[in-house]
Amino acid sequence: MKRPIEPSEIVESEDTEHLRPLKERVRDYIEQTDFVSFAELANRFGDHFKGGDYGLEMRPNLVLWAGISQEGFDAINQLLDERAIFSQSCSPLIYLADGMSLRFPIARRDRDYAKPHWAPMTLRPIARLSEAKRTHRAVPGRMP
Repeated sequence: MKRPIEPSEIVESEDTEHLRPLKERVRDYIEQTDFVSFAELANRFGDHFKGGDYGLEMRPNLVLWAGISQEGFDAINQLLDERAIFSQSCSPLIYLADGMSLRFPIARRDRDYAKPHWAPMTLRPIARLSEAKRTHRAVPGRMP
């Protein structure tokens, strides 16, 4: 025999996604979405990827993204060190479509620059590395 459910018996589930470590949330998002720009991370994870004091460089003055928090910086570096993700060059138009870009000249080559230049990159799951090697220049490993 069915009985009505009392309001006191209903347990509302809380969204606990924000309680998971940032590194795990970023890794899961990159694995599910693929081709994730830093602008997309800023839109998704807020202040961790915009308005911070840190920047990611591939080499001196070759900037991947700026304005990252310490936690965001650590999350990306750890994921790269663990080879969970890799960075792949992309068109700056991807960043414009995501609503953000850096105000640096765009780097045309992977080299040291005297002044900051922006190297637009997307982040991809390491499982896609072999595909990237066949089609684009991939940059696996840690960004210094």
